[in-house]
Amino acid sequence: MPYYLNFMTVFYIFGGHVRAYFHLLREKKDQPEYGRIQNKEIKVDLHFHSQIELYIIISGQVDVLINEKHKTLGAGEIAVSLSNDTHGYRASSAADVIYLVIPTRLLGDLAQSVENKYASSPFINDKSIFDKVLDAANKVIDTSNELLRRGYLYLVLGTVLENIGLKEVDEDHSTHSDAKLLIYVSENFKKELSLSHLSEKFGYNPSYISGYFKKAFGVSFSKYLSTLRLREAIRLFETGEYNVTESALESGFGSTRSFYRAFCEEFHCSPKEYFKK
Repeated sequence: MPYYLNFMTVFYIFGGHVRAYFHLLREKKDQPEYGRIQNKEIKVDLHFHSQIELYIIISGQVDVLINEKHKTLGAGEIAVSLSNDTHGYRASSAADVIYLVIPTRLLGDLAQSVENKYASSPFINDKSIFDKVLDAANKVIDTSNELLRRGYLYLVLGTVLENIGLKEVDEDHSTHSDAKLLIYVSENFKKELSLSHLSEKFGYNPSYISGYFKKAFGVSFSKYLSTLRLREAIRLFETGEYNVTESALESGFGSTRSFYRAFCEEFHCSPKEYFKK
């Protein structure tokens, strides 16, 4: 389950984006993603999806937040995010990182080992493990043979899953998410959405939907919807193609008044003050 994180921790590390967002584009991809980030600032806001994600730090330092655990990783360390773990990254251009994003449908026999499990220690700093994972990850990137790539991915997964302290989930570590509901909301947040609309669309009781968002995100459905619209308004404004009012209305807010109220509640400052930072 996505975590609602301590505001001050997130504010100082991740620029004030308090609530994690559902990564819709990544969720829709059924093939692994992989690559290397060099000489480029890393700024990945808190998000979650059903895939397993690894950040392999070759050099430099990367601030990583996975669920409620924050750590500054250095060379020779690995961050592992399991299905629906809230995670985000920050790093200067000095960092050199390999990332792997692996859909759960590719897990095969490994699926049972992570089902209803969470990582008690999502960070790995053992040199022998790092070297083994790095070697396999490089081969994932370099090979053009899909069968070999699948084999190297299994090697990576098998290695890291043995070393992150997998434990049975309990109420506090539930990783359940209703993907079809989240996908629909993520695709339609600019429209008028309500609990009654979602209830009719999916056949759920409105109280179930309300309870789901409260349990999963620590906020009401309306607050979650407002957060999606705020993220989009910020994105539009930062393109330079829209002013604040246009950004608000294009993002689904019914009025500038409702936008300013939601913005101040979320970021504890006005849009003008926020964009000056």
